[in-house]
Amino acid sequence: MDRFQEMQVFVRIADRRSFTQAADDLQVPRATVTNMMKRLEARLGTRLLERTTRTVRLTHDGEAHYRRCVRLIADLEEAEGSFRHADPKGLLRVNLQGTLAKHFVVPALPDFIAQYPDIELYIGEDDRLVDLVREGIDCVLRAGQLQRRGDGAGRDGDPRGHRLRFRRQRAGQHKRDDPDHHQQFGQRETG
Repeated sequence: MDRFQEMQVFVRIADRRSFTQAADDLQVPRATVTNMMKRLEARLGTRLLERTTRTVRLTHDGEAHYRRCVRLIADLEEAEGSFRHADPKGLLRVNLQGTLAKHFVVPALPDFIAQYPDIELYIGEDDRLVDLVREGIDCVLRAGQLQRRGDGAGRDGDPRGHRLRFRRQRAGQHKRDDPDHHQQFGQRETG
């Protein structure tokens, strides 16, 4: 058991004022709870709990340690919780085959951009082998048979392809370049 688990056990014992109830809440044997408290007190060099056969209460040092542990546990839970329900955001680099882009992805972009306004979408359109790591691409979508890297297929094509950058327009921004379809999505870049 690590120090954080010891803190959780200590806080639960203090809240419940019982080793047995704390062990039941945490679904661990009572002996485990007792041993963790002994290790914690030995490591800190102070007694945190006054124990009798019927009651458990905090010592003066125990009260101070309890307040710190509660803050630390709350901070950790908040830090971990901030990722659980966070909306996706940032740059997403995608490389698509032209037909897939034209018929499936581009028509769905208005809904995607409305649902995920904090994602900046960078779409490359070509039909070559893409090195995801070297080129910094997050996702590649192709149709057809998978080509092996050793084939050399697609390596002689234009490495830049045809790129479009889509960004949700913010109030006060002006739209650029393409007056038709791409105007509703953002600005168009050519490679």
